[in-house]
Amino acid sequence: MVRQQLSKSRRIFIRREKMRIRKNISDKIEQKKQITAIYEKFGISILESKEVTKDTKTVK
Repeated sequence: MVRQQLSKSRRIFIRREKMRIRKNISDKIEQKKQITAIYEKFGISILESKEVTKDTKTVK
């Protein structure tokens, strides 16, 4: 999967909006909804969970 590179101004905008949402809204579920809406506005998909698997065969 190729990561999308955003411009610096968009990254700053997203960071400031997330800060504003977290300061003004106390409900975690509503925060997540609004932050997801910001990412969708720019066409960015967010993976919900990242699974990390450890290969125990190569570790000694």
